[in-house]
Amino acid sequence: MNRLSYALGIILLLVLSGICTVVAVAQEAPLTNAEIVKLTKLEMGDAVIIAKIKAAKEVKFDTGTDDLVKLREAGVSKDVIAAMIEKTAPPPTTAGARPEIKVQLQSAEGLTDLKAVYGLMKTQSAPFSVQSWIQFVDLQAKIRVKDSRPSILLALDRDPRGGWWFVRLTQYKRRDDVYRFFDLEGGGGAFSVTWSGKPEKGSIVPYEAIEEQPGLWRIKPLKDLRPGEYGLFAGAAQAGLTFGASTSGVLYDFGIDVR
Repeated sequence: MNRLSYALGIILLLVLSGICTVVAVAQEAPLTNAEIVKLTKLEMGDAVIIAKIKAAKEVKFDTGTDDLVKLREAGVSKDVIAAMIEKTAPPPTTAGARPEIKVQLQSAEGLTDLKAVYGLMKTQSAPFSVQSWIQFVDLQAKIRVKDSRPSILLALDRDPRGGWWFVRLTQYKRRDDVYRFFDLEGGGGAFSVTWSGKPEKGSIVPYEAIEEQPGLWRIKPLKDLRPGEYGLFAGAAQAGLTFGASTSGVLYDFGIDVR
């Protein structure tokens, strides 16, 4: 009888252990704005909510201007919102180290890391002029959204305006030759070439840049974007990167599809 009780006890322990494991996995889901609002409504207190934010292994907070307004309207305190922004922000860099550039796309579909792709400058001479453009491999970006007004979060220790451009790319496809590109400002005559490294005006998407906290910029287009290929571009010097002689800049790209 004792052996039977002992065996049943072991089985029960294993079952409970499995249940605890399932619960633990469920609890590891990313912490969201909705959960913060729920905890606030339950009057858990700022100290408890902030502790939960700091302990969370993963968060999926939306911290755009409109999102912050909604949080305040729901009763979330300023201290809790500050903790949410701090948790979302990239970690600070150490003194003397080259800052890591982190770029994220914020859309109605969530927050997505954007990866760097590198472009090559190309030129084509005509009888009395020279055209220049920056060309990127592949016909379209891997990251796709259906939001016509996404914003970009850029972790940078200086104002991006004047050195970083929001650009729209043109797709080129002829037989096996496929790529994306945007034209560069400048050109030249028959005997000289000038090149500023700046995208041509028709390729630039006007934007506003808001420093939401030190070193974290939100870049927002001034109008809705049409379906197509887009990205945040910086020349090698502006991005603080060193490339080969033929590599002319870095692009954090994404595409917008038709709804």
